[in-house]
Amino acid sequence: MHLGKRVKEVKELEQLQQLLLASIEDTHELIHGIEELQLTRGCVEPWIVEETEGFPYGRQSVVKTEEVECILIYWKPRRFSPIHDHGASLGIVHVIDGYVTNEDFVLNEDGTVKKTAIRTGTSGKTILSETPNGKPLTL
Repeated sequence: MHLGKRVKEVKELEQLQQLLLASIEDTHELIHGIEELQLTRGCVEPWIVEETEGFPYGRQSVVKTEEVECILIYWKPRRFSPIHDHGASLGIVHVIDGYVTNEDFVLNEDGTVKKTAIRTGTSGKTILSETPNGKPLTL
């Protein structure tokens, strides 16, 4: 069953967990389905962690399998993280409340770093962090 067909059934984040585990077939379906959920801060409020040791934001794992991990991240205004990679994983950011700027980089052969993209998202929007040729930046 496609994610979009079950969107209206999701009332709480626990239901979102099960929906993600059962319904994800591809990246585009995931992005479309997440946007259709129209998640609100009230829906995720019980899951918000304001601070996580070792990170410039709060993070709470919502779903984690061998293939996928969905993390609820809480950023305070004007906070950022240093340039980092996610290994071979794909980065999808859905903004529930506020605004986000995501920058992609590549590591050049001479060791310098080059910015390749800037993506912004506002409440209700989803952005996909991509790297050239599908290869992640490894520092």
